[in-house]
Amino acid sequence: MKKLVCKYCGNAEFYVLNLEETMCKCGFKLTKLSDYKPEELEEENELLVDIEQSEQINEQSNHQLEAELISKISLLKREIDKSLDEGNKEKFIQLTSELNEQEKILNVWIENPESFCSEEYQENQK
Repeated sequence: MKKLVCKYCGNAEFYVLNLEETMCKCGFKLTKLSDYKPEELEEENELLVDIEQSEQINEQSNHQLEAELISKISLLKREIDKSLDEGNKEKFIQLTSELNEQEKILNVWIENPESFCSEEYQENQK
């Protein structure tokens, strides 16, 4: 049988106020069964914390990767404008093809960021 703890603070110490009401040490009155939750094992809690931390790291790296792609595209567009002003046709062609590649990568990213592999992006950067 699992021990019940307060849903709000996780404390397992309660004071009985009357037949249908207890008070947690945090001061919250527990009147319904939904105010309690079963005590979880510490290993499960640690695993959940590890999963949440790795998801946050992935989300941060995903945002960073997206920002890098957008800034690279912006810089390429500036360079293309510069090459047009200078009349450098070879540089224009090279930068345009690179811009097309980066836009394709960004489109794949936008369509399905979960399947996008950052290693694949890093290989394309070399």
